[in-house]
Amino acid sequence: MLKGAVIYGANARGKSNFIRAMNTMKRIVMFSFNQASTKSLDVTPFLLNTETEKKPSHFEVLFEILGVRYRYGFEVTHIEIVAEWLYESKKNAEKLLFIRHGDGIEVASSYKEGLNLEEKTRNNALFLSVVNQFNGLISKRIIK
Repeated sequence: MLKGAVIYGANARGKSNFIRAMNTMKRIVMFSFNQASTKSLDVTPFLLNTETEKKPSHFEVLFEILGVRYRYGFEVTHIEIVAEWLYESKKNAEKLLFIRHGDGIEVASSYKEGLNLEEKTRNNALFLSVVNQFNGLISKRIIK
């Protein structure tokens, strides 16, 4: 695994915005569970396009932990989490662990650590963060 990475390119090509986006994603994952139910998520949409300024911001990452590949992402406005998903791939096929659309969260039976926590998840908190607070092994590895 890489211990570091390099981002390079011409001036004004989005390098700083990429770093800001990754920091925003990290902040939401790490701290959405701890904030009050009325607090905003402090996400600024892309404002230079009138079509995107009212749409949710989309974050998604692919990574590997202990030989298992994961795809995790979410869509968020400054008020709430609109969508969230987690998939794992132990071989070639991707398997859904959970998916969230609006107020509904569907948890796969194989993702036992997430079962029965759907109702404990506020609209401004990530389900992954909630599962981590209840000591879910996979969620803890992902957040770490």
